[in-house]
Amino acid sequence: MTTKTPLSPLRIVGFLILILSLLFGCAAKKPLWGDAKTGFILKYRMEPDQAFTYHNETTEFTTLEMMGQSMETETNRPMTYSIKVTGLDDNENYLTEITIDSIYWRSHSMQGDQEVDVKSLIGESFGLTISPLGKRVAFKNMDRLPEIDLGQMAGTRDVKSLFESLLVELPQNPVKIGDSWKITEESTENRNNLDITTIAETINTLEGYETIGDTECLKIKSQTSGTLDGSGNMRGMDVAFEGDLEGPTTWFFDYKTGVLIQAVSEMVVEATIAISGQANMTIPMVTEGKCVINLVR
Repeated sequence: MTTKTPLSPLRIVGFLILILSLLFGCAAKKPLWGDAKTGFILKYRMEPDQAFTYHNETTEFTTLEMMGQSMETETNRPMTYSIKVTGLDDNENYLTEITIDSIYWRSHSMQGDQEVDVKSLIGESFGLTISPLGKRVAFKNMDRLPEIDLGQMAGTRDVKSLFESLLVELPQNPVKIGDSWKITEESTENRNNLDITTIAETINTLEGYETIGDTECLKIKSQTSGTLDGSGNMRGMDVAFEGDLEGPTTWFFDYKTGVLIQAVSEMVVEATIAISGQANMTIPMVTEGKCVINLVR
């Protein structure tokens, strides 16, 4: 009969150290982005001097009902821009420089075709601070960029409005497939002497995986709804503007490297413009838009 030698306290401690080291080894190998079981940790991960180039193709179709006549305008606006990371601020937000590499703006209406002169914007840059979750923190150097002149009827538009929905805003906590998170935003923009405030609520849902090109992405489906409200004075006439907006967006996010790969967005805005002064009238307006963003490199 063989007698078993009891374990000494020293050997017991040795076994415990080995077990703990294996456990910590497993924890260390867990990827930065989490996993499907415990939840994905979604963040933008950018390095200094890293640059990304995106192509944005936006189309809009607007219908106005004025004095018993329907007026339709179709707008096409392709744009390519680069985002370069220049550093981090004190709160670990990304400092980026955005350069407009190319832009074209053309409208078609009953009055014919109109090409908006945006050539002066090509090659222009401005600063944008972005949080690791994709939230816009601050624009910089926007004042030196010229406003976009859309003609006598449409007035002007600033460049910042083209970059309001640059990146999907990611959740603060890990999310599993099927989980949702809500983002609420409020912004005010001056368009043609009208101060228009937009309040929008977006419900984002992590739907699953989808491969875009050769990249395995997480598919995020968003549904946005909100209101627009504004007022101002144009050529001596008081103008009030109110409306509703809604539409879906589908995002494809490279969760392993922390990069937005593609976004497809649709939006419908139904609004009413009330004019008083020299003439009193109410103008219903409907705009249907689609925007497709693709990572070029």
